[in-house]
Amino acid sequence: MKSNKLLFAAIGLMALTMSSCSEELETPTVNGDGNVVFTAQLPDGINSRAFNDGEKAKVLKYAVYETGTKTVIYSSDQTDAPEATYSEMKFTLSLPLVKGQTYDLVFWAESETPDGATSPYTFTPSDQTIKINYDGIKCNDESRDAFFTSVTDFTVTGASQQSVQLYRPFAQLNIGTNDLTVADRAGINHKTTKVVVKDVYKTLNLLDGKASDEAEVTFDHAERPTGESFPVATYDYLAMNYLLTGSVPVESDVNNAQKETKDITIFFNDEDANEINKFNLSAVPFQRNYRTNIYGALLTSTVDYTIEVVPGFNDDAHTVEFDKDGFRIATSLDEAKTLLAKGEPAVSLNGELLTAETTSRAGENLVEFILNKAAAHQKLKITGEAKAGISVKYDESQATVTTPKFTLVITKSLPAVSVNLPAGEVEIVGASETADEKAQLPAVTITNAASTAITGDVTVESVTKGENYAGEITFDGAVEITVDTTELFLNALTNEGVEKINVTADLNLIEATVEQLTVAGIKTINVDENVTITLGNDNHFSISNDFNLTGKGTITNEYENDNPAIGTGKTLICVYDGNFSAREITLINDREHFYHGPELNGSAIIYWGTANVKLEKTKIYSGLFCICGYNRSTSQSITNFNECYFWSCSSSSYGTENWAYAVRICGKKSTLTNCTIEGIQGCLSPEWGVEMTIDGGRYETRWLDAEKKTGNPFDAIYVTNLAQVTVLDGYFYGPRTDQLAEGTECIRSGDNDVNYPDGTIYLKGGKFSGKAFNHETKTVIEPTQGFEYVANTDSDSDRYPWTVKAKTTN
Repeated sequence: MKSNKLLFAAIGLMALTMSSCSEELETPTVNGDGNVVFTAQLPDGINSRAFNDGEKAKVLKYAVYETGTKTVIYSSDQTDAPEATYSEMKFTLSLPLVKGQTYDLVFWAESETPDGATSPYTFTPSDQTIKINYDGIKCNDESRDAFFTSVTDFTVTGASQQSVQLYRPFAQLNIGTNDLTVADRAGINHKTTKVVVKDVYKTLNLLDGKASDEAEVTFDHAERPTGESFPVATYDYLAMNYLLTGSVPVESDVNNAQKETKDITIFFNDEDANEINKFNLSAVPFQRNYRTNIYGALLTSTVDYTIEVVPGFNDDAHTVEFDKDGFRIATSLDEAKTLLAKGEPAVSLNGELLTAETTSRAGENLVEFILNKAAAHQKLKITGEAKAGISVKYDESQATVTTPKFTLVITKSLPAVSVNLPAGEVEIVGASETADEKAQLPAVTITNAASTAITGDVTVESVTKGENYAGEITFDGAVEITVDTTELFLNALTNEGVEKINVTADLNLIEATVEQLTVAGIKTINVDENVTITLGNDNHFSISNDFNLTGKGTITNEYENDNPAIGTGKTLICVYDGNFSAREITLINDREHFYHGPELNGSAIIYWGTANVKLEKTKIYSGLFCICGYNRSTSQSITNFNECYFWSCSSSSYGTENWAYAVRICGKKSTLTNCTIEGIQGCLSPEWGVEMTIDGGRYETRWLDAEKKTGNPFDAIYVTNLAQVTVLDGYFYGPRTDQLAEGTECIRSGDNDVNYPDGTIYLKGGKFSGKAFNHETKTVIEPTQGFEYVANTDSDSDRYPWTVKAKTTN
């Protein structure tokens, strides 16, 4: 214990000596060999006759003990014990002690109690404690101001005079606002304030300074204090309260204790006792004999406020600043390191204070922070643009918490972070200061930890796990991550918190399960150019939410010795719901596998009836379908294809049981703009009532063997089962001659050979290798009213003998 011996001078947060309203006491006469006169000085605060001036504490309670025991020699509650006198902020107490003996002493000063009232403080000399009764307490009760100290191992060497300094055991909570006038104009008439604080202590050990016995305390509604000046200029007082704090004295100094955090709720009522605003604040910092000031536009806003902790008196050396999130602000890199090493729960550091000659993405030349392993949860916030990366480790010499936790908060950018916290829980949070920006964290290395969570608005370019790291890495928020390993990709894919995945290296997903490839949440995957993602024979991406696929890379399920089973369908992407889009990506669905499966057709993309599909500049190659719609009879899908290339080599001539057009579309509406579709069995099949518009592009079937003219090439467009297709422009070709077409067949309508109703074709433009016709009714389909077939006289007339143009008017 840090003892107050001989001259008990002011330390830590001692106030300036009052000069404006007091005179020096005359020196008391010292009589007797062991008579000791104690002068107990109250803080003479700078705010004379205001909150915290200390003038109301005029009753001194005390007790004297044999050192190291609770044996009471004198106590203020004894009828024959010496009595202290009070005058102008000082108590004088003369004690007849025995020369050569050693004593412990405790002192407690409080306000006088009115007649008929009971003090809220109960002093029990036998156990050296003060117990606090919070029943009926209201805000702004200055009468509860009190002070204490202790003296240990005091040896009487003869008659003497000793001075001791009394300090508050409390933190002072001040609540102020700057919007009283604005609130009044808005019809918000504040009258009273109530404050509820969790885990306030009820018992104080006067000898060792430890506070204990937690309880939730309600400081009930009271009107705004009058005649008081709020500690921060331009703000008006709403409420003041004293909270007993200090469960852990610093270096056993009873008058100096570690900062603590508590959850508080503040209620503001109007003149009719109606609630006009409310704040729920978590982890608000408090410290013994310090002020916690909460101020802002509290009556008209729920987000505009500041929390700061400042000394009880004006001693700049003891100023402690906290941001609105409860992080202690470090003004230097060394201070931040020291605070974390000592176990400070939360520290904020400006990134510009992080300096290093070079910063390595591999984790070299990083600024090192050592955490206190005895602390359950420590947080470090890096604000602004950091100049260097950081390395975070534990001080293994500290006592061990079973599962300590470390949280790193980044508001703008940090080049790299390397974490080595065995058994620790690691949380990395992006807390961008701008709504449309993400915090940037290029490189994350987790050497060892129990678990890692990356959350918030943050872009991470790489995550590297150490050999000894066996925990999970999870994501939550609007995280953007760059991946170059299969493990990290699968982790990010199935984590709803990842918003975007950038793939920068080839990924082998052949052995991944369908469950592992089920996309969680709304996502974008960008595959870099010359990067390939390889799937297996029996897996595919499963999508049920909005999903964007971008980049110039490739997704394929072709690989050496793939050997898929006969009778199984291979697919790359199944879109069960949501809005699916792809841009500039290349998809390759096994071009040597010509089988549909019992549940899934062979198709690069399969979409179900509530999903929408939009493709731009996308290339798809497939042995069967490139795109295939499901739930055909009930589908409400909308599909859009712009400047895409679709290629299929499916043909009934292979001798397999299955074949397909390159693209089969069903749903509500579909648009193809300047697309190219090439197929053997057929190019495009609109079905089941879909309304389709084709505007530009090339749609052409080919022979399997052009020289032998084999392979059953059917139509560029085959319309069936109530589908309606409007052709505005484009080139349409099929190699099979048909007399009805007056050329080769390229666009037909019919029953799909299964007695479906015919489809409808509206021709308003384009060039054709033959006229459109219905193969069931064996009639030519004439262009839409106002349009007509015209013999093509351009240089491509051999391939496209017919064109559809608007009729000319004579």
